[in-house]
Amino acid sequence: MPATLLRRLAAVLLAALLAACLAVSAQAQGGGAVPGPAAAADGARGGDGTPPAEEDSDERSSAARKLWRPMDTLNPGLPEPETPLTLATPRAALANFMDAAEGRDYVRAANALDLGFLREDRQAGRGPVLARQLHYLLDRKVGIEWRDIPDRRDGARTGTGNANTPSSAPEPRRYIEVAELMLDSRPVSLQLERVKPSGAEPVWVFPASTVEAVPGLYAEHGPGILQRQMPRVLTDNMFIDVPVWEWAALIVFATACILLGWLVRTVLSQFWWRPSDAAWTEGLTRHISTPLILLVSLLVFKGLIGSLLSLTGPILRVIDEVTLALVVLAGTWLAIRLVVHFADKFGTPFLSRSESEDDPEARRRLTQISVGKRIAVFIVIIAGVGMGLSYYEGSATVGLSFLFSAGAFSIILGIAAQSVLSNILSGIQIAVTEPVRIGDNVVFEGDWGWVEEITYTYVTIRTWDKRRVVIPHTYFLSKPVENWSKTAPQMIMPIYLYADYRLPVDKLRKKLGEILESKKDWDRSSPPALYVTNVSDEAMEVRALVSARDPLTAWYLHAEVREDLMAYLQGLENGRYLPRRRIQPTDAEGSVLGLAPGGPDSDPAREAGSGRRLTEEEKAAAAGDPEATGEPTPEDLEQEDGEAKQAEDGAAAKAAGAETAPAPRKTGSDR
Repeated sequence: MPATLLRRLAAVLLAALLAACLAVSAQAQGGGAVPGPAAAADGARGGDGTPPAEEDSDERSSAARKLWRPMDTLNPGLPEPETPLTLATPRAALANFMDAAEGRDYVRAANALDLGFLREDRQAGRGPVLARQLHYLLDRKVGIEWRDIPDRRDGARTGTGNANTPSSAPEPRRYIEVAELMLDSRPVSLQLERVKPSGAEPVWVFPASTVEAVPGLYAEHGPGILQRQMPRVLTDNMFIDVPVWEWAALIVFATACILLGWLVRTVLSQFWWRPSDAAWTEGLTRHISTPLILLVSLLVFKGLIGSLLSLTGPILRVIDEVTLALVVLAGTWLAIRLVVHFADKFGTPFLSRSESEDDPEARRRLTQISVGKRIAVFIVIIAGVGMGLSYYEGSATVGLSFLFSAGAFSIILGIAAQSVLSNILSGIQIAVTEPVRIGDNVVFEGDWGWVEEITYTYVTIRTWDKRRVVIPHTYFLSKPVENWSKTAPQMIMPIYLYADYRLPVDKLRKKLGEILESKKDWDRSSPPALYVTNVSDEAMEVRALVSARDPLTAWYLHAEVREDLMAYLQGLENGRYLPRRRIQPTDAEGSVLGLAPGGPDSDPAREAGSGRRLTEEEKAAAAGDPEATGEPTPEDLEQEDGEAKQAEDGAAAKAAGAETAPAPRKTGSDR
């Protein structure tokens, strides 16, 4: 076992050592690090260091055609430059072309173009012009990524090997893309091609396909009218790689567009911003004035800098892109304002009718308009974002590919936008299935109110006490809700009363009919109904039913009828039938005391709570007989009152006689 393990370790180490040696060998053959500026400018030896004679012995073989395009001669109509261009590698060819053109030596720069599509006698005249135009496009309209331009004779990319396959060698290329421009809404690639003149070394030049497209690209992306009229002294002075006159023109154009927007606003306020007689256009200019003025100003500014200024340089290209983004933003804003305005105008007639419970169609239409308006605004926003991204090639390529890839799209839906999208879809479900509508009278989790608003993600209920209950769509649809206006607004409201067992129910039922007949809110769809629905140990429950044309009217009607029935019970035999609690006193033996015969709490034959019959004396005592109870009768009380009066009169007379009697004579003993 140890020997086997050692053999396996040795094999692994040997394989790793062999792979490292192959990687070092490939790196040495590939030229190592990226060549510096000196190599890019020189390029005679090339980044790959391979002698030209060793590349391929047959110039026109199938294997050679993968490395270059064979040709007889290269631009025989051009004069031979004093200092030939170095075209051995793509980076050297591009750098020498740009240097020669920046020095205004367009005849020398034309040697980097394949003018084979021109007659030999026209190459000397057209070549410098095409070189100047191509230099303008590369210098002012595109940004060259020099790191992407290889400095190898074979044009192979370096540093792109896979870490898992270090032994793979770079693959030679025949074409190198330098930049890309749009021509008539189609992309045009500006390329370098490797060609092999007969009897000469392979060189890199701009192919005939690229050179032929230069006049059209220059006409579309070349200098504007103002730039062509400017003297050279103004176009040559630069500030942050941009001509100074373009900065001045940019400031002037921006100021002019601001003044134009102010002028448009003034004209509209004087002539168009007045109340209109048309119902659909009333208030339209007020709603769209700001985005419309912004859009017009930006479009004018965009047109000026595109036709007259023709921005150049990377900084002003950023300004151009920002302006385009603002144009898309202003257009999206204007579209949203138009959608909201016309949706509100379309829903205004139904808004006033939705307050009536007799018009469910108005509430249905208002709900559809409300949800549809928000969906339309959402679509406009998505369209604006997509339109803005479509103008930027990087965003359109990276953003759209990431957005619509299966994995990224599922991640976005599953994590980031799950709650939002579920509420939006629930809002659409509410608009389609209509469990509630704007203006419906509902009861949700004990809150009674009206549906006031249905937005993208929530429902707003205005309760009877002016509170606003905001409920997310998903939660709203997952809970039961009472919709009192769903099918018909008519409603029956119950009234519960509690009365004594002795209550004559027929009298109360008759009184209910009289009360309802006197109420104008009673719709007479249901006859007066009153029943005993429950009993307890102290009272019985009486339920009355009243109906009205809508829930709010039914609520007020049932409250008024309850008050009237309570007043009737209070006045009926001095409130005798109101609920009461009975207390029955008993003696030490548990017998009930103080029961009047025939009373509500008495038993004429038996004592409550026992089986013993009452005696005559107990019955007389219970009936209040004075003789049985020993209490004085009224005659006795009258006689006692007479006797007491006589005694009071005698005491008064005696007191009066004592006051009028003469004082007694004193005797001798008193002296």
